Amino acid sequence: MASASNSSPSTSTALVRYEPTSHKSFLEAAADWAVSHDFEVAKFESQHLSLEGRLIYLAQNLPKMLPFPFSGVIAFQARDGLIVQVCHCPNQPEFTTNQPFNVLSIGKLFTATAVMQLKEDGKFSLNTPLSKLLKDNELDLPLQPPYLGEKPDKKSLESLKEHSAEITVGHLLSHTAGFTIRPGLEADRENWDHRQIGKECYSNYGYQLLARIIGKHTNCGNKLVIDHESRFRSHIEERIFKPAGMEGAIREIHSPARSRPDRFEVSKDGVATRVEFPEPYPHGNGCWRMTASDLLAFGSAIHKHHVLIREDSFNTMMEYKRLGFWVDHDQKTGAVVGYGHPGSDSGMSSVLHTWQTNPPITAVVLSNYSGCVMVKPELDKLIKQ
Repeated sequence: MASASNSSPSTSTALVRYEPTSHKSFLEAAADWAVSHDFEVAKFESQHLSLEGRLIYLAQNLPKMLPFPFSGVIAFQARDGLIVQVCHCPNQPEFTTNQPFNVLSIGKLFTATAVMQLKEDGKFSLNTPLSKLLKDNELDLPLQPPYLGEKPDKKSLESLKEHSAEITVGHLLSHTAGFTIRPGLEADRENWDHRQIGKECYSNYGYQLLARIIGKHTNCGNKLVIDHESRFRSHIEERIFKPAGMEGAIREIHSPARSRPDRFEVSKDGVATRVEFPEPYPHGNGCWRMTASDLLAFGSAIHKHHVLIREDSFNTMMEYKRLGFWVDHDQKTGAVVGYGHPGSDSGMSSVLHTWQTNPPITAVVLSNYSGCVMVKPELDKLIKQ
């Protein structure tokens, strides 16, 4: 998306209530969506506005361009200081732009950033084997609900201990540490197989092991308290949330908001059903609560190369497809054209992504509907790379 304005950065907030079409058949709703989608896309692409104006228009009308229901908060940022946030909340109490959401697996970016910070501190390298950082008994994590299904079975854990010298920090970061998914067993239980080392398989348990490494080797937190989990959380707060200015995230740690959005699954015919599951707690695989502004603050801080991590650390993360960040590369040149991370759980979804346009554009989507993680491919079509 090219900028059509040379005006100085500013901040603009628009609060819009979106009322979707209801009580129609699936075919009628699909036809309405197709007409609305084509109209809004054409109108958006014809706008000869400033960059700020185009982002405001996109945020306000994006739900009408999506092939699925949307409920949540959309936020955009281009240049430091230009923030657009729009709330969409059909048939529910109104959201505000300060509404905290669970950002789910976007939180893996905080874990990965903390790993790079400790790498810069000289605690270890990406090639350091797991056996050098954690003892055998520390590989068996004391998980709590709702993470119990992610824990490998006893046989897998014993094998993991035997082969821990073959797994590196880089393997854990890039989801290539040998963990596998066995569908249908206790909510797709993760297991481990040494023959799978080097093969990509998305692993929550691998990032929970990274959290234990961070908690054990960080200087944050009380060293006399042998509680790696609390020390991990202290590191995230002290060395990521505070330097980046993520005030809502810090507030949620110490005095979490009582009100939390209801969570919904949406069927193919557009029927929303409330989800009643315990909300996951923050750990190495993510699940921190914060506002859209907090994620924009993190997105701004991570690429400044003097706030959270050095430029060489950031470039290392960009060299891989999934070294914390999910990176988009140009198919012909291999250049990085965007980076971020999605998150999803039953009745919740989230997106943080930066497009390397001129200037770069960062989008945050936080939703209490499942499936809105698919917003990113729709935005790819609209934000020209």
